[in-house]
Amino acid sequence: MDEMLEEREETTRSVRGARRPRAASFQCRLLACIVVLGACRAAVLPWHLRAEPVDSIPVDPTRIGVLLPLSGKFAPVGEEVRRGMELAFEQQAPSQVGPFTLIYRDTKDDPLLAEQAVHELVEDAHVVAIIGPLVSATVDAAAIAAAELQVPLLVLSQKKDVPFLGNYVFRNFMTLEFQIQTLVAYAMNVLEYERFAIVYPEQAYWMEAAALFWDNVVARGGEIRGVEAYPPGTTDFREVAMRLGRKYYRELRRGEIERGTREMKEAYRKAGQQPPSRPYELPPIVDFEAVFVPDQYGTAALIAASLAYAEFPVGRFTPDKKQTPIRLMGTSAWNAPDFLLQGGEYIEGCLFVDNFFPGSPDPVVQAFVTDFRRVHGRTPDLFAAIGYDSVSLLCALLRARPAGRRELIRRLSDMKGFSGATGRLAFDDHGELHKELFVITVHRRRFEQLVPARQEPEKIGED
Repeated sequence: MDEMLEEREETTRSVRGARRPRAASFQCRLLACIVVLGACRAAVLPWHLRAEPVDSIPVDPTRIGVLLPLSGKFAPVGEEVRRGMELAFEQQAPSQVGPFTLIYRDTKDDPLLAEQAVHELVEDAHVVAIIGPLVSATVDAAAIAAAELQVPLLVLSQKKDVPFLGNYVFRNFMTLEFQIQTLVAYAMNVLEYERFAIVYPEQAYWMEAAALFWDNVVARGGEIRGVEAYPPGTTDFREVAMRLGRKYYRELRRGEIERGTREMKEAYRKAGQQPPSRPYELPPIVDFEAVFVPDQYGTAALIAASLAYAEFPVGRFTPDKKQTPIRLMGTSAWNAPDFLLQGGEYIEGCLFVDNFFPGSPDPVVQAFVTDFRRVHGRTPDLFAAIGYDSVSLLCALLRARPAGRRELIRRLSDMKGFSGATGRLAFDDHGELHKELFVITVHRRRFEQLVPARQEPEKIGED
């Protein structure tokens, strides 16, 4: 998701004040809003009870606003979210509240359009809540406008600190930090690993992932035994693998070389053969159980092959049958069918997490996948699933006829464990999403879901 939506681009770009008068003071109001909201966070009352509702604006409990990029470079992603939303909308049973309506507004990747759309949806369309926006560059503007108008906003972005932009802001998307927490929790709690290595690109987003992984491992009492970086765009990782295995430290490993050379010559002598003239090849030092590779799946596949080239036991490749293969670990960027083709035997047993897994045996997931395939003739992706869950969640809460936006906020905050296509959803006291992510491995060249990790961030209660 981060690559598709350019999550690493600057989100504080300049605002063109000539577009509309309200936008002229956007940056000043952003700073003021942060200061005011920071002060409000110190209050004793729960966060969702600290603001007084705006009673002068009518509210239609059957109308839900949607902010998506329906034109521009992110339109394909926005349309996929919309397909999931429409499927959920079509499946809604008749309600005493009345037929629900989804009202869309196109935000492109423009914060001014997002801010304007929030005002139009609340002041003109009288929506009870808003889903979106999706693109990180539009999140701040929409969240500030939602806070001003006191309308619930369900953001579909992993942008940092989104819930802290206002008391009415929730997030329905996994963050990078939550991915790493889940991954480390599974490796250390379930697999009982203690020692890790990290191989990462010198690129801001992935460097942050590497730092988060390191911090989480150390916080749980684990060790980072090796770290190697490489420039973005690297395609040959043999040098990286050799350094990770300390195969170049020949001076420090002189005794090992001498012993290995004697054993090699003795083996050739017993076989009646002439020993080779090349120097003894040091095996890699493998003092870790897993390697974290925060990068795209194509790069991870190349790194896996390079580790095998350096004689690391990885996947199904084991130079010594007595060795236990190290496990490769990654993020949701690995969840692509081509990873299976490119990684081959070297990614067997790898581990990554994602917010959605169409191959999950969960009946809610399978029902969604079946219905989506029936309508669109293909398997849904993460964005369709998030759109589906967002509409399903709001409609379920609205069907209970909350007394206005304030009561809807309370019910969102109190909700414990809504079952959706992306798993069981709940929100913490700051509106941040907490759920069980899908823990996925590769078994016999197929993706398979593992038992989800027990993790501290999860706050899923009983229905």
